[in-house]
Amino acid sequence: MQPDAVGRYFDKIQCFCFEEEKLGPGQTAEMPVLFYVDPAILSDPDVGKISTITLSYTFFRSVRPEGASDLGRFEQAAAPSDHASAERGREVFAVRCGVCHDLEHNKSGPMLGNVIGRKAGKAPGYAYSIPLAAADVTWSPDNLDKWLQGPKGFIAGARMPVSVPDSRDRRDVIAYLESLQPGRPTTEAAVP
Repeated sequence: MQPDAVGRYFDKIQCFCFEEEKLGPGQTAEMPVLFYVDPAILSDPDVGKISTITLSYTFFRSVRPEGASDLGRFEQAAAPSDHASAERGREVFAVRCGVCHDLEHNKSGPMLGNVIGRKAGKAPGYAYSIPLAAADVTWSPDNLDKWLQGPKGFIAGARMPVSVPDSRDRRDVIAYLESLQPGRPTTEAAVP
């Protein structure tokens, strides 16, 4: 905490740091800290005029990883509404997926409009790798999540070189693709 002198007025009520926690490779999490600054700070001539307090954390390799709680639990608790997730997913899609994929046209990757419910390797007019064309997979939200997490691990021999390691990004991209399905409300902007 900076400046050091404010430490005696800074009271943490709840913090992810109170016990050992686990954050896996490629995983992201919002880590809550509930605190208050004691109003007595205002009467301390040494620190009463400070307007900024910086709280920072350093993560270390766990000495007891098997007993640590998974920080991913905070992500589940803070899941946004379907609409908010789909709106964010549209933005993530444009940045992460839009270079290779379009919703209505094949690019270097197949078109992804109405992908949910479609068999893998079956977008019209796209030349798939043999393993993907032969895969007996139907694109469901769960299968898309596994695919985006690691395409080559999900379907051995697949050519897609890119993964989406962040679980929130995957969730939101999938929510966006779901929102485009026939009979569901759509988001207004199309991917460039």
